[in-house]
Amino acid sequence: MTLPRYLERHYYGPLSLQNTFFNEGNRQSKNPTHAFAATEECPWRNKVIQGEVHDENAHALGGYSGHAGLFGMAEEVYRVVNLLKDHYLGKRQDYLNPKTVRTFFTRQDKVEGSTWTLGWDTPSPEDSSSGRYFSGNSVGHLGFTGTSIWMDLEKDVVVILLTNRIHPRRDNTKIRAFRPQIHDLIMKELN
Repeated sequence: MTLPRYLERHYYGPLSLQNTFFNEGNRQSKNPTHAFAATEECPWRNKVIQGEVHDENAHALGGYSGHAGLFGMAEEVYRVVNLLKDHYLGKRQDYLNPKTVRTFFTRQDKVEGSTWTLGWDTPSPEDSSSGRYFSGNSVGHLGFTGTSIWMDLEKDVVVILLTNRIHPRRDNTKIRAFRPQIHDLIMKELN
């Protein structure tokens, strides 16, 4: 079974996620392609990428891989992230084992000074994309095109940022300064 079909059967369907999917190129979303933000003008595809995976490796693999190609609307991304958070906190046990989620959210110490967990990052001591106010018990993930998720598991805060920072070109790095600023503003407002 392909990864997209497995996720549709075991997660997206049961969670009623209508607009979260890996675009396999032949999948028809309820949202037309123009509903997605354009990313980069791709020199080797000879077009502005919109509604398909941006990552070149995932594109070459058919439109998705374990690290790229997932599409979703903010509301549905929040439902998935909240599901993970609830499993981490032991409030749910229906989709994943809480111990497994805790393992994935625990900082690894195999590389000295690393801030990484299994597939997630944690706030770094200086210049973290999470800003200055996320607790040490937070996890986040950044996407190349400008997306990010940060979850403060202690303060029960989730921030989802969906942007197209690489439109029209990938040399736009202003997101590096923007992410911590927006996170700081949100955390100040909530505190």
